[in-house]
Amino acid sequence: MIDWKMTHELLGDVGPLRFNPHVYKICEGCSKRDKVRYKGFNKPTAPYYCKACVANRPEKRAKSSAGAKEAWQSSEYRQAIIANSEQIWADPDRNKRMSAFRNSPNFKERMAEINRNKVTPEFKEKMSIIATARWQDPDYYRTMVEQIKRISKESWDRPEYREKISKIMRGRWMDEQFRLGITQGMLEHWQDPDYRAKMMVITGSEEFRKTTSEAAKKTWADPEYYARMMPIIAKCRANSPKVSSLQATFYSILDDLGVKYFRERNDAPDDPECSIGPYSVDCIIPRSGKPDLIVEVQGEYWHSLPENIARGKAKASYINDNFPGRYELKYVWEHEFNNKDKVIELVKYWLGIFKLELIKFSLDDLVIREGLNNDIKLLFNKYHYLGSFGRNGVAYGAYLGDALVASCVFSSLRHVGAEYNGRGVRELSRLCIHPRYQMRNLASWFVSRCLKLLPDKIKLVVSYCDTTFNHDGATYKACNFALDKTLDPDYWYVSQDGWVMHQSAMYRRAKRAGLAEAAYAEGLGYVKVWGKKKFRFIYER
Repeated sequence: MIDWKMTHELLGDVGPLRFNPHVYKICEGCSKRDKVRYKGFNKPTAPYYCKACVANRPEKRAKSSAGAKEAWQSSEYRQAIIANSEQIWADPDRNKRMSAFRNSPNFKERMAEINRNKVTPEFKEKMSIIATARWQDPDYYRTMVEQIKRISKESWDRPEYREKISKIMRGRWMDEQFRLGITQGMLEHWQDPDYRAKMMVITGSEEFRKTTSEAAKKTWADPEYYARMMPIIAKCRANSPKVSSLQATFYSILDDLGVKYFRERNDAPDDPECSIGPYSVDCIIPRSGKPDLIVEVQGEYWHSLPENIARGKAKASYINDNFPGRYELKYVWEHEFNNKDKVIELVKYWLGIFKLELIKFSLDDLVIREGLNNDIKLLFNKYHYLGSFGRNGVAYGAYLGDALVASCVFSSLRHVGAEYNGRGVRELSRLCIHPRYQMRNLASWFVSRCLKLLPDKIKLVVSYCDTTFNHDGATYKACNFALDKTLDPDYWYVSQDGWVMHQSAMYRRAKRAGLAEAAYAEGLGYVKVWGKKKFRFIYER
């Protein structure tokens, strides 16, 4: 209890204008009067016990703790403590003194010693339980979030605070161990299906996209931020590869077809044939008896900007006007790489290639290596009917010397909440064989060996087979997969000239363009069609 009469007589008024006044508290255990700091003023408080009573009588410590919890249940008490704290920290002189005190070596050493002695596994568990219970209280959660937002904004509005935090973070990111720790933490989070499901719901919501977009616009509208970021962006662009990933994929297709061509390069001067007057072109394919073929690989975003549209038209006019009959100009657009075999068939049609020469080899000559590298990603981008390597996971490649013959990827399940979801389950999400390395039983031979190489913790493998493209699951049956379920068909998109794109590829492209899937498909001239039934196979290890 507090002896208010004695307090007023000896110390004077303890009204709200006086921060942390000294008051006398009377110990409930031994009636000793202690002179202490008090922030509650005339609000109710918990029973008081002196240090000796608390140390010698654990039951009093428990009683004191219970009294404090009971007092904290009063919203008036909490608001009084919060208001008083705000008044205290509004004093700039006091803030400077406290900052100097907290940054002193003696204080840091003392707090480190306290933490070392105090932070035991039992203490951590107890504090975790207490914190979880508090944050589950809606009123506490709402109050704390609002307070954190306000304090964070007020702090970030101070230039000296921003500079201090930026300096600290720059120093931390120079530490390789810090970067590895952050990366490892994120990887562990994303291995948790519940966390992935939660984040997918959050990031996929309209509210999240709207909030993120508005925040980005507001940030870039700040002249100071814009001026600071533009030199960084210019430096990044200057150091960025000149050859885009789409160009690299296109060049690789030409290599697979055995086509002679001239190209732009990152690590060496461009082939001189690609310089035409003041312009540079992505690729030139010489043809006998016909104009040389100029192929421009067009990214949808970059080449849809007004200034780049105008530049592209100017380049085409310059070539047609100054070199009539010498060149034929063709374009390959980004979305066309997501159509099944479209880019390959276009090149074969332009060059009159009607048959690929198969490379002969023996299965004994193949070496299987683990690792999702650029060669494997490129193989899926070129030849898989979904047009990409999909989700990351455990990847294997079969190599004939340095040449990649086949690859498969085992990923986390795509359907969160599916029957077999769990840490011991993976999906054989991608399987692709290079068209020039076709051999009887190659697919089943390769998959069966990859299954044996999977980590022991993976107990079950799930895979899907789409009959739309005449996939009947023969490879899975040969590898002892069991037919588990027949599923409803997916829908696909078909262009006016018959090229097919999977709905997942269309969705990715639409999302990247900031459009609804249906509107994006309509703009490209695609219509939705439904495929055939799908099969699900399982393999138990």
